[in-house]
Amino acid sequence: QILAWNPAAEQIFGIAEADAIGMNILDLNVRSVVPEHRSVSDLENLRSQFAAEFPAMFERKSPLSLEVEMVNARGRRMTIQQTLFPIRMSHGKLVGSIVRDITDQREAEKKLLESEKLYRNVIENIQDVYYRSDREGNLIMASPSGAALLGYDSVDEILGKPVAETFYSDPAERAVFLAELQKTGNVSNFDTRLKKKDGSVVFVSTNSHYYHDQSGAVAGVEGIIRDITDRKRAEDALRESEERYRPLIETSPDPIIMYDLSGKMLSANAEAARVYGAAGVDDFLSEVKTVFDVLTADGKAFAAANFERTLKEGASQKNEYAVRRRDGST
Repeated sequence: QILAWNPAAEQIFGIAEADAIGMNILDLNVRSVVPEHRSVSDLENLRSQFAAEFPAMFERKSPLSLEVEMVNARGRRMTIQQTLFPIRMSHGKLVGSIVRDITDQREAEKKLLESEKLYRNVIENIQDVYYRSDREGNLIMASPSGAALLGYDSVDEILGKPVAETFYSDPAERAVFLAELQKTGNVSNFDTRLKKKDGSVVFVSTNSHYYHDQSGAVAGVEGIIRDITDRKRAEDALRESEERYRPLIETSPDPIIMYDLSGKMLSANAEAARVYGAAGVDDFLSEVKTVFDVLTADGKAFAAANFERTLKEGASQKNEYAVRRRDGST
């Protein structure tokens, strides 16, 4: 039977002292069982377990700590931490119980675990590379994609290594990166070259920022790295192609112009500028904004139709147009 019941017990169990005093502790436990464990067999098991274990409390030499999920008399579902201990008195033996409501604590821990699980799933499956380095410049965290990008077998193989000396193709580029970072605390689309395990180079772009410790001091750098090697190779190939063909275009005796899918003028050679009547290519492009600007009214409609057909069929078109010069002649 319950012999003592303080205000904290009233708050936790939702039962007034007058109602609790004299109640059998087993009845209290049965009333507090969560709904999913209230089947006849579950309650019978509880009674059997209580009958077997409660008398043994008097023989314990140390307290028994339990964590129990319960529903109190007000219907509130809770998690409690209960410590049971024997009390030996001259007129008999008693069992003392200290109960703490740890519901909020367990809920916070549950949310933290869920958040960590979500965060871990993102990091482990991210296609780009997440990294974090400490204030000394050593790598302390990285996604598995980071090891794959740099040709290592596992993340463990790259952790703890100095970032500049180990992973930068040119450590001086790390110094440039840090100088940019110090200006505002973050950098966006910073292109650099990293070094793989086999020594080969990979081009990357990073968005990074400082992260801070609990005191607010800078603890290191973290960010996202994206492999732009294919883009760099395409840009280099385009640049080489332009350098190879530019002399042919610039010295061609025929007018040559280039424009985008909307008709916006991109480039022209000296002969196109001369035929138009401009002083040079820059003068020509400053005035002629689209390919349609050099066509007569009849030519514009004809060109628009051919332009659509060229885009649709993906094949070059050979057509004749009347072209307007700067002075209005054709």
